[in-house]
Amino acid sequence: MRLGIISNKRSGNGKPERVLKEFISYLDAKGIAWGIIDEQESGPLVNIDRLVIIGGDGTINFTLNRFMPLTLPVAIIPAGTGNDFAAMHLGKVSMMRSFEIAIGECVKRVDAGLCNGKIFLNGIGIGFDGAVAGKLMQKKWFKGPSTYYAAVLAQILFFKSFQAKVSLGETIIENSFLMLCIANGTSYGGGFKVAPLAKADDGLLDYMAVAGINPLKRLVNLPKIRSGTHLELPYVHYELMENVCIQSDHLLPAHADGEYFESNIFEMSALKGYLSLLS
Repeated sequence: MRLGIISNKRSGNGKPERVLKEFISYLDAKGIAWGIIDEQESGPLVNIDRLVIIGGDGTINFTLNRFMPLTLPVAIIPAGTGNDFAAMHLGKVSMMRSFEIAIGECVKRVDAGLCNGKIFLNGIGIGFDGAVAGKLMQKKWFKGPSTYYAAVLAQILFFKSFQAKVSLGETIIENSFLMLCIANGTSYGGGFKVAPLAKADDGLLDYMAVAGINPLKRLVNLPKIRSGTHLELPYVHYELMENVCIQSDHLLPAHADGEYFESNIFEMSALKGYLSLLS
């Protein structure tokens, strides 16, 4: 067995680098061959049997898109600011347990999503939560829960709802929206359960839309989205689909697994069984 390791030096306030040192010591003690994959490397991965990613959701997203399509088994050692993908599939595991999983033999197939030609694992957030991700991207030196909640509060008060056309199969919806979420995993944003019914092995994407509502309703109901109890709200629409297309006359703020981008067209589809995940 030979492992290829990717560690994001800029993720999780330096935690991945600390975890990397411990993981290397663990592998050396086991006599397992390993190599570090350079941050600039892309294209087919050769001379390794599996890939180990040390970091959070953003690091996983970046890696899967660098090496698309990724056919090797992948192990995740959670060490980022947001670890929603790892939490969904591995649960609350200790660092040592994540090391054991990385060299183990238990592999399961999980779905991914495709948005405008790029892979995502947790979800795409358009509108409100995209704007939050955009604000966080500007905070290079001040990151953490307090910074995140400050960005959320600012968008609750000042984000303007947007018009969009949503195509769900043969159904077309034109409306004013606060946020549109297309999810493969149950949560993102550090534990917000935007798609509490999601299953990452059903070959479907979970579409969740919140219609345009005023700041007071946003403030009252945001905790329900964090806990996953928002699906019964009258201005929430939740549906499972293989393909979703969203169009707007204007560029909309968005994120893919927490990574900010903008577009006025979002074409999304489910990729059933895309990733071989060590678990």
